[in-house]
Amino acid sequence: MALDLDLDHGAPLADRAAPLTRGTLLRCARDGAPDVLLLACEPYHDTHGFQILIVTGERAGTRLCNLPRWQSAADPADPEAGISAPWLADHWERFGYPDTPVTAVTVLPASA
Repeated sequence: MALDLDLDHGAPLADRAAPLTRGTLLRCARDGAPDVLLLACEPYHDTHGFQILIVTGERAGTRLCNLPRWQSAADPADPEAGISAPWLADHWERFGYPDTPVTAVTVLPASA
């Protein structure tokens, strides 16, 4: 099975209003280093918030962070609704990929 990713297009994370749902890919552009892809994942337990996993790069396959359940939820009443994109953009320094400013993060379009 081939993965069809459009790495050349995407919307800046800071401009996105829609939630980041399970499977959303984020591209972190880095000066002088290969880009890194991150993946939004559902909580692994009812008491936890979404997770962001590192998909590519030297830390591929590791968890970048567990997000706080209620503060980061797109809909606090429904923890599976996704991550609030504006909240993540506002808190990127704490929860985002190191040495990548939020202005260098794009949300990749979903592929079929």
